[in-house]
Amino acid sequence: MDIDQISTLVREHAARFGLRHPTGAVAGQVPSWLPFGLQVRRRRGGRVLVVDPRFGDLSPSEQSAMIAGVMTAAACFPAYLRRLILVSVPLVLVAGVAGGLMSAFLGSPRVLGVLLLFLGWIPAVVLVMRWFAYTVDRAVVETFGRPTLDAAFGFERRSPLKRGHPIRLISPNVDQRVQRVERLERLRTPSGSPM
Repeated sequence: MDIDQISTLVREHAARFGLRHPTGAVAGQVPSWLPFGLQVRRRRGGRVLVVDPRFGDLSPSEQSAMIAGVMTAAACFPAYLRRLILVSVPLVLVAGVAGGLMSAFLGSPRVLGVLLLFLGWIPAVVLVMRWFAYTVDRAVVETFGRPTLDAAFGFERRSPLKRGHPIRLISPNVDQRVQRVERLERLRTPSGSPM
């Protein structure tokens, strides 16, 4: 798939989701932690999809799946930010108050308060990241079909980013995501409405 074909696909998906951005694709480098070679970035005039040479190593079905996934994630991202704020603010406040009270009454160092504040934020990020992954998976299936998501899962299973990377540590793994999609499909099948 060349840049023009990718740009056309990006515009079609953006229209499908009602997104103003990204408006197209450009060749460039993306960070190594994105092994599929795609990243939405801000550029003059809006956001674009940056396509790394590694994207060319994917099969055509994987390429289509990754573009669909990135565009679906772009559509779901505002809800992710809202949820992150709604979940993290209470957890951080509770941890911050607990840390402040411990510092005031027990004479413990302020470092403990900062540590508790940080520890209040970590569960929020993990919870919301898991929700985001499941939401994007469900939206990909609903919009593009299960074979598209299966192609993306196939790539992720053999991705070099399997262990130790922070994104992998806070996100559900592929098997968990597959189980979640299958559970949703089972729940929807009896009513006769396809996923």
